[in-house]
Amino acid sequence: MRPLLGTELLAPLDLAFWHLESDAHPMHLGALAVFAPPPGPGRELREKKFMKIISLAPEVL
Repeated sequence: MRPLLGTELLAPLDLAFWHLESDAHPMHLGALAVFAPPPGPGRELREKKFMKIISLAPEVL
């Protein structure tokens, strides 16, 4: 049984990026997506449409 060390080995490609990365050559990526509800009808209309769609679906159990 392998002892639990709390870390895992890096994949070869990840290790290559780790060795090549520097302040002058950052190799990591990041993203942030901010979503806002669309203007117009609110939650009640969405719930009504959702319930209509669910009522059309066949029962599974």
